[in-house]
Amino acid sequence: MKTWPNDRRISAIEELHALNTRESLEANTNKLSILANLPTNPTIVDLGMGQGNFLIDLACHLKKRAKLIGVSASPAEINWEQCRYAGVEIVKGKLPHEPNVREFLKTYAGKVDRVFDTYGPATYAQNPLHSLIFAAFLLKPQGEFSAISSTDNQGHTVFGDKETQQKLVEFFQKELGITIHFQFTAIKSRVTPGAINEDLLIHFTRDSRDLSVSDYLKLCRKADKVIGIPVLSNPSWYQYGEFSIAPRQYRIFTSLPEKKVKLLPQEEERHSSFSHNFI
Repeated sequence: MKTWPNDRRISAIEELHALNTRESLEANTNKLSILANLPTNPTIVDLGMGQGNFLIDLACHLKKRAKLIGVSASPAEINWEQCRYAGVEIVKGKLPHEPNVREFLKTYAGKVDRVFDTYGPATYAQNPLHSLIFAAFLLKPQGEFSAISSTDNQGHTVFGDKETQQKLVEFFQKELGITIHFQFTAIKSRVTPGAINEDLLIHFTRDSRDLSVSDYLKLCRKADKVIGIPVLSNPSWYQYGEFSIAPRQYRIFTSLPEKKVKLLPQEEERHSSFSHNFI
């Protein structure tokens, strides 16, 4: 089994979260300037923090003048000693609905400047769509979210096909006032060294619309009704420990029609007699 990279530092994050083509990767790789345009003393969250190296690097660059929080579903991977020294706060649990992460959401909803997800819950969560809603509730107005999600190809992503992604765009715009962008970007694979793959880059900025954390679950349920519930559309193309990555389709499940049970003659007589007793 190939090892899933969990030790990425800030330089790798900046490359993965920028839009690239095969040509730009070979010529002059585009990079996201993470440190640019940060407010004073920012609050930054890394969903699926791996070892925590990205946040440790941020602590160094920002000279610890920031609140840095990592969320991990696999705490055994964390570089605990260095994270403690860097002042990184750690939340243990799986997005989007485990008790610890729900408590974290209640505490930090509307208070976060930047949320990053590098092959984290926007790749492996049981419901990746709910993890995007979770991130939206974390952000303060004008706060930004960026994620890179593993794909098999453009038609096989954890956010379905283009039609499903368009529904998701419309849902976010209507329910959250957020314009969400899905773009395919070229990346240098670390799982298969030397290969250049195409993965899904997701970005949005929260607007000034008021969001109440008490509406989080309501909105998740509404998304299930409007967009659908994710089901596997193909076998997993990668597995690491308890995590697996597989493309999803989103299906809206309707209530099954009520079936009329045909009664035997003697049962019909008893049923009729029983009903008349209550008239």
